[in-house]
Amino acid sequence: MKRKKKLWLLWIIIPVLLAAIAGGGLYFWQLNNVSEYASMAVYNSMDGQYQYQILKGNKAKIVVYIGSDMDVVIPEEIDGRKVVALGNDIFSSVNTVKIPASIEEMDGNPFYDSYVNSIEVDRGNEVFYMQDNALIEREGRRLVCYVVNGDYVTIPDGIRTIGSYCVSRRSIEGLTIADSVRTIEEYAFYDCDDITSVYIPDSVRTIRAYAFAACESLYDVTLGDKLNTLEDCVFSETDVSSLHIPASIRDLGNPFGENLEEHRLYFEDEERFVFENVFLIDTRKSTLIGCTTNDYTIYALPENVRRIAAGALFHCTFGKDFELPASLREIGDKAFWGCRFTGELVIPGRITEIGDEAFSNSDLETVKLNEGIVSIGKEAFTLTGIETIELPASVITIGEGAFYECQNLKEVKGGAGLRSIGAEAFLGCPITSIQLGDHLEHIGASAFSYCKLTEIKLPDKLKVVEAKAFYSNMLESVTFGKSLTQIG
Repeated sequence: MKRKKKLWLLWIIIPVLLAAIAGGGLYFWQLNNVSEYASMAVYNSMDGQYQYQILKGNKAKIVVYIGSDMDVVIPEEIDGRKVVALGNDIFSSVNTVKIPASIEEMDGNPFYDSYVNSIEVDRGNEVFYMQDNALIEREGRRLVCYVVNGDYVTIPDGIRTIGSYCVSRRSIEGLTIADSVRTIEEYAFYDCDDITSVYIPDSVRTIRAYAFAACESLYDVTLGDKLNTLEDCVFSETDVSSLHIPASIRDLGNPFGENLEEHRLYFEDEERFVFENVFLIDTRKSTLIGCTTNDYTIYALPENVRRIAAGALFHCTFGKDFELPASLREIGDKAFWGCRFTGELVIPGRITEIGDEAFSNSDLETVKLNEGIVSIGKEAFTLTGIETIELPASVITIGEGAFYECQNLKEVKGGAGLRSIGAEAFLGCPITSIQLGDHLEHIGASAFSYCKLTEIKLPDKLKVVEAKAFYSNMLESVTFGKSLTQIG
């Protein structure tokens, strides 16, 4: 009798699981112990107001607000779990928010893109507090969020770090940065359309990637004389046409995130930063910062280059016999974005990471990844002409959208060392079969959606399969592993 009952249950459960994998009809299906991999799972709160993750100690981190109230009081507990953390960009279109004493951690800016008018922090909170319009983290004096109530922003004195997404997407026309600030994090002032000029005080030592990106009206920038680090794409998609780079610079990326045809960089240290043919080189760091034109066919890069900065070779054309130098260690984000290739490209094994969008929108058809590459970045090969890819055993992670809509990609080989495949990694690729390695633990949402798979075998170590991972395929057979904790 018991055996018949078990068989009867399998007839019910297996179709449900197939539906969950292919269609994402269930947000998350809980199978058994979720403690080890809970950080990758997202749960709907029982009151229907939040989505959250479970942290160590059975605590909760809110990642999305799905309620409809404009005036929000963040709870101290969700489903019996203490709320201790807030993710980045949780809220949209809220008026006021009250933060409880239990909150100990915030990723980026939880109120990014929410246009919040008022934030109140419980007096019992020992980590965060409000000062005027500023939400501040006590330790490190990090500015988490600035509540914009006008067209001018003044960063309060005493702030040491302007956090990521802190004042992003605000219609501000003026900005004053206190001379206590030492670091401006990534995307801090991203997409502030109306700002036209920025003065960086001498106190600032570091400006992270994309800090002022997409500030479309920005044209006048003065950098402080003690600036040490200016990362890639800080002023991408702006009207800034020239920059004076102080002698204090130790680490310089490509601040425009594209080739330098329409941009000028002026250096106090002219011995360190030199133009070699059409390339701008940081001789001390062996970094190729940019190319001064895209009306030129490149057959070789300068010798001993170790890093290609973000967007450095944006929209360039490469000859048939072009090779990446063996000295190369790093390929930055968008380094070869929209480029034209006429032959096979070999990625040297000394490179461990391929940057986000590194080859995106290029016409690359043939690429060889050598052993040693560990990580393939987000959208690294999106919308390329690649027909087949062999993943060396050294590759551990494939980022979100890494091969998104590669419409000629029919075959994926190797991947024995893979542990994680990001969301939409192979979405829209006409892959007919794939071997998922024994070490794979996580498959992201829609990772293989709109492919042409007929059969999949999920390895025993696989713990999480997110929503619509295999949506709209031709699946006839699915073999489940032993360790699944979540199927979405």
